[in-house]
Amino acid sequence: LQLLLQKDGNDVCCDCGELHPRWASINIGNFICIECAGIHRSLGVHISKVRSMDLDDIDNDIIGFMNDNGNVVVNNLYEWNRELVQTCKPASNSTRRKKEEYINQKYVLRKFTDVN
Repeated sequence: LQLLLQKDGNDVCCDCGELHPRWASINIGNFICIECAGIHRSLGVHISKVRSMDLDDIDNDIIGFMNDNGNVVVNNLYEWNRELVQTCKPASNSTRRKKEEYINQKYVLRKFTDVN
């Protein structure tokens, strides 16, 4: 798992850019900071299944899935038209509310994947 965090893009939170994320959404395939992990948990497991990189045991199948995906792949999918809809990505120092709104738009509403 530690090697996965060294891959391009995985060294920062997929949603806010916080350095050194220690959490993962194992069904989305991205690495996230503790604050964004809490927000992901509030979405429900049908949207995001969150695990700690330090505290939880993660199956080899999940490790393989995370290796195949990661933050670059996930953001290419979930944010590919973010700039077209003129939405700013939150920064690590953004308010929790701003992060909640963005994460909801990104994963629940899938606002940044729609071509319309």
